[in-house]
Amino acid sequence: MDYSQIYVVFSISVGLLQLFDSFLLRQSGGHLTVPNGVISGIELVWVVVSIAVLLSVDGVPHFMPLSYIVFSVAGSLLGFYLYRDLEIKEGRILPEDMVVPTWLIVGNGVFGVYFATVSFLVHQAMVR
Repeated sequence: MDYSQIYVVFSISVGLLQLFDSFLLRQSGGHLTVPNGVISGIELVWVVVSIAVLLSVDGVPHFMPLSYIVFSVAGSLLGFYLYRDLEIKEGRILPEDMVVPTWLIVGNGVFGVYFATVSFLVHQAMVR
């Protein structure tokens, strides 16, 4: 298995992880939990991996890592915009003040389904 196949296989997992993240957020009413933080860390690492794949690995369609990078950067910018007026109390932001809107949770889940599906289809094309 070469690097491109490894990236594609792990991309399936990352897409499913995003779907699970959305499920957890929906269950908590949009409040961030420890598992959401862990998943966000994994997603951040995957942005770096996707940039490396985009710049150096042949065999992976460019739209795949590029769509992940664009979605992640756009999501981060949107998060900064949504929480720009959040009050800092005693030098910290209280987690109960941060509630992810339902439309954003659904959007993240939809992207997770898209990314997992596209990754699976690219993987199937690679093994043929």
